[in-house]
Amino acid sequence: AEELQRSGPADVVDPLRDIPALSTSTSTDASIDGVFSEAVGQSILNLRGLGSNRTLVLVNGRRHVSGVAGAQAVDITSIPSALIERVEVLTGGASSIYGADAVTGVVNFVLREDFEGVEGNIQTGISSKGDAWRINGDLTWGKNFADGRGNLTISGEYARNDELQFGDRRFSRDN
Repeated sequence: AEELQRSGPADVVDPLRDIPALSTSTSTDASIDGVFSEAVGQSILNLRGLGSNRTLVLVNGRRHVSGVAGAQAVDITSIPSALIERVEVLTGGASSIYGADAVTGVVNFVLREDFEGVEGNIQTGISSKGDAWRINGDLTWGKNFADGRGNLTISGEYARNDELQFGDRRFSRDN
């Protein structure tokens, strides 16, 4: 959780791409495994580059519903990044345990439990050229009740990244 927060990503996929098996994951693809997706900007995990439909995504050990129309892929932006405690990646032999959905492996997002209090984070940045401004923030509130047997947690996030296109830099403008 601390490493995700320190890296300051607006998207959880960005730091996960540092794991070699997840390097082909995407956060801006309009096509998922050949299936057209109307919502550009979804964050899709793709273990070993064999397709996002073959990567099983779990939250606290339970299957997460697909967030991509016409595909089995999970849009992980539906998982609140402020509540992620850790991410477990299993790439070998997962299909024998979880079935054919996990041919390439399993990514399990373990969320914080029993969160109590208020926590907020905000990060902003700009390129050395004075453009490509970005801001992302989150606010989380939680309360335990019934002598610790229950918990209510509400978390919201906001992210904005100003575009940086090829023509915005002299070295790539006329390629």
